[in-house]
Amino acid sequence: MEEWKPIIAGVDATVEGAWAGATAWRLAERVGTSCHLVHAVPTAWPLGVSGPADTVDGAALRGVVLDSTRKDLERALRGNMPEEALARLILRVGRPARVLADVATEVEAGLVVLGARRHHVLSRWLGGSTIIAAARTLETPLLVATSSTAKIERILTAVDLSEAAGPTIQMAERFARLFDAALRVVHVVEPVPLVADNSISSAASAMEDWTTEVLDANVWPLVTYAGAERVVLHGTTRSTLDAEVSTWRADLVVAGSHGRGWIDRTLLGSMTEGLLKDLPTSLLVVPVAQHLALGTGRDAERMETIETP
Repeated sequence: MEEWKPIIAGVDATVEGAWAGATAWRLAERVGTSCHLVHAVPTAWPLGVSGPADTVDGAALRGVVLDSTRKDLERALRGNMPEEALARLILRVGRPARVLADVATEVEAGLVVLGARRHHVLSRWLGGSTIIAAARTLETPLLVATSSTAKIERILTAVDLSEAAGPTIQMAERFARLFDAALRVVHVVEPVPLVADNSISSAASAMEDWTTEVLDANVWPLVTYAGAERVVLHGTTRSTLDAEVSTWRADLVVAGSHGRGWIDRTLLGSMTEGLLKDLPTSLLVVPVAQHLALGTGRDAERMETIETP
């Protein structure tokens, strides 16, 4: 079995928070690594208290707030995971995404898990924006888990024609091996923009030829998982992938992110953020910037530059 680094889960007192913790714990047990539950307390000051003053023992008040929060969380999470997991509950004061990033660095985590409600990812988990903020800033893969993670049998990974394809495929294959799941690697060819003259047909043909060339030379050789399907679809990326996820009944979608500037430069344009908003299945976001900066992995060895037509 491959060696896995520790897994951390962002938890709160909601059903989604408990699901994140339970999912992370099951994964950690399956791969033989440690699991750490993390909760961010936005502030250690109750309403009506602005901060330390001569009449306020700041350290004592902070301790009371954190202790009360810990007890509430333990009551909410107990029954969803063993006491051993609750004993590792980490409470920090700060913004959730920043706290998750700090703890991930400290424990050298290999995966962060957050819980999501189907079709309403942004309306849940510690104020709603945590998942997007975490996906933008984490240098650790982020699993946004729905109930589909209970039994992962089909994994779909969406790839573009950049070097981001390598790290994304590697992570998808790692999860496929872990669950002995079927793997489908999908590239979507967008329609050629309409033009005023009659060159649309030749432009579309040239784009099709170029796409096939790049896929054959740079992307498909990266797929080594036995039985993996290599699929090219045509249409607008968002609607095409939505349909494919639904039709193929994917339990997990794997997509890549280029890092902090990912809204403008993410894999498949703004696709990953769109998936985070309302994809009806679990999503694994792979930060690829660090891989590319180090020049590591199969993608660094195979990727070649092919001129765009």
